[in-house]
Amino acid sequence: MKHTIELNQEQSALKEAYESSPISSHFGVNGFMLYVLDLYLRIEDLNDFATTSLTDGRDDKKIDMCYFNYNDGYVIIAQSFLSPIWGREAAPANKASDLNTGISWLLAAMNPEFPQNSETKP
Repeated sequence: MKHTIELNQEQSALKEAYESSPISSHFGVNGFMLYVLDLYLRIEDLNDFATTSLTDGRDDKKIDMCYFNYNDGYVIIAQSFLSPIWGREAAPANKASDLNTGISWLLAAMNPEFPQNSETKP
């Protein structure tokens, strides 16, 4: 038995657009996250973005995606969850704690990708 939740017009439109997009089948469990980021960031080359940003895997330290935009001065760190039930109000609570764990790990690591101070740029 498949659970259903009634979607509003915007949710239905987003679901239909995503499911008809090649992103939904090409990127698997990370597809929706990439789809939404593509809408927001207007990514030129989504394959390149995914290759350099996705960290999802066995040793991902609870972070599914980490993107550094040095030119504009921001970072996107994500823990993704796509429910098989569209319209679900929230992801499981452990996803928030997973992201917290991942960010803590990332910030504690002595990573050469991080500028040493606010004046240092790569």
